[in-house]
Amino acid sequence: MSYENRQEKNEIYKVSHNSISKIDSNENSTQQDPAEKHPSLIGSIINYGTLENNLLPPAQVAQFFKDKTTIDRIKIFDVNPDILRAFVGTGIFVVVTVLNGEISNLVNIKYARRWAGNNIKPFYPQTKINYILVGNEVLHWGPQNLINNLVSAMRTLHRALIQSGIQGVNVTTAHSLGILESS
Repeated sequence: MSYENRQEKNEIYKVSHNSISKIDSNENSTQQDPAEKHPSLIGSIINYGTLENNLLPPAQVAQFFKDKTTIDRIKIFDVNPDILRAFVGTGIFVVVTVLNGEISNLVNIKYARRWAGNNIKPFYPQTKINYILVGNEVLHWGPQNLINNLVSAMRTLHRALIQSGIQGVNVTTAHSLGILESS
């Protein structure tokens, strides 16, 4: 279960496996939202996972976020075209993730251009893709070959985006707090 506190409207949402409930902070009562299924809420960005069963279709999720929340950014753990299509015109920023298995291939500019052309260009700028995360927690969990190729893959993908006419999309990576050492 996760909570998100949205101070501008004093709204707090409680998230469980199959529902989103709005908690009225003034009355400490819970009102069930009409949405029955959802992605999980974490901090000020939504991590939109798709590994659970019985999820709402992406179009319904996008409409819910747009109409019933002040959520303005989501992160997906891949480049799911159905999700990217669902967020067209919503004004919600989308962070996409390159799978760890693609990192070694992305050091090749031809591969990186093909990846950008297949996964970003069909949706950008109508879907507000503002970040591409190359890999997920590679520096903490990844094998050495991925760690060695990570920065090169990020640079090559950024160059491929620019060569493809895609401007304003930042390329970075996601880290686990496990990479921090105690001092």
